[in-house]
Amino acid sequence: MNDLLKKCYEILGVDLTDSLLLFREMEEQNLLNIIDEKVYLSHYYEAERNIENKIKALCTCSSEYKEKELKSIRLNPGYSEEQLEAIRNSITNKILILTGGPGTGKTTALKGIIDSYKQLKKNIMLAAPTGRAAKE
Repeated sequence: MNDLLKKCYEILGVDLTDSLLLFREMEEQNLLNIIDEKVYLSHYYEAERNIENKIKALCTCSSEYKEKELKSIRLNPGYSEEQLEAIRNSITNKILILTGGPGTGKTTALKGIIDSYKQLKKNIMLAAPTGRAAKE
């Protein structure tokens, strides 16, 4: 909490040392969560924990696809090993979060994932693709 108060002073130029009591009162009213000296707005904290729990639940489920189906997929050559791994993981797991900086091949991997699902005659849903992937 002291780190937060110092940072507020550095950024805002306002001494919030007396506000420690206010933070504690807000925590008691469930407006804030203070965990390990970090402060979170309660509704965001709860939403993030909910997403975390749903992702964990999805990760414990096994996919219906077996190694045989994976071998039946024919991909165009030219995928990097990381892209192939993303494609395989998308098929063998119930959820995949594809991240990376600009130019790392996310859109190419996504095309491979979509192509693989088409070959398996399965539906695929994409959530909030951005950048070039949203235009594809």
